[in-house]
Amino acid sequence: MELQLLYACRDGKYEEVKHFLSSPDINVNVTNASNYGETPLICACFRGHIGIVKLLLGHPNINLNLEDTYGFTPLIFACYHGHLEVVQLLLATGKEINLNAKNFEGNTAKDIAKEESERERRSFETEEKFKVRKTNCQNILRLLESFELYPKQTCFRLKVELGQAGKKKKKKNFFFFFFF
Repeated sequence: MELQLLYACRDGKYEEVKHFLSSPDINVNVTNASNYGETPLICACFRGHIGIVKLLLGHPNINLNLEDTYGFTPLIFACYHGHLEVVQLLLATGKEINLNAKNFEGNTAKDIAKEESERERRSFETEEKFKVRKTNCQNILRLLESFELYPKQTCFRLKVELGQAGKKKKKKNFFFFFFF
């Protein structure tokens, strides 16, 4: 079942992922990895499947710091591919996230974002995609620097920007009656 979840996350099959995660008769482990260390969250972050990332981040057992066999975390993959909204979602969770994790080349997410913001256009990129990647990576770099210095404040700001702040649970009204 975990392999099916992994493929659904990789291929962007939102409804299928939602079914796997919400169905009470299906018990999936969101931290199980492929032979290469790919987890469902890594696959979704690699491809920039925002809706699926949101679903996975809502799972109580999700781990933001699991690495594939090359040391790539979900955050590093999102930075490498310039998926700004995915980075925002990861940082806004309030869950522990290791900004110092390094891939096999010794690069952190911040190193990758800096490198990608300075990288020239790749042969397979259109001019438009190049501009988006470059701009996104510059924004990711600023975001990571802010998060490094002010994690709680940056997390709160991101929650506000993403529309996740202010969602308080409704309080039950308690009425006290005093009888004398």
